[in-house]
Amino acid sequence: MLIEVEIAPPTSLASGADAFDLALVDDTGGLLGAMRPEERVLTVREILRVLRPGGRVMVVGADATRRPRRARLAGTERPAVRSSALAAS
Repeated sequence: MLIEVEIAPPTSLASGADAFDLALVDDTGGLLGAMRPEERVLTVREILRVLRPGGRVMVVGADATRRPRRARLAGTERPAVRSSALAAS
């Protein structure tokens, strides 16, 4: 299996239309959440443009519900309950 990795501004991807079966979006830095709503719309449109029909998008991001380990150990808050965001296909 070949994996092609491209790093580009999210609103202007260098690839042509229908170029990928899978788009992996690394949002561990929180970029999507920090964007203005209109920028997020442009980003989603651009991702959909480069996906082939039936293609999939996977977004990987930081878990915003988690707090620093030190706070949990100090008993200042309860540990976050985690739920799986992945569905069986």
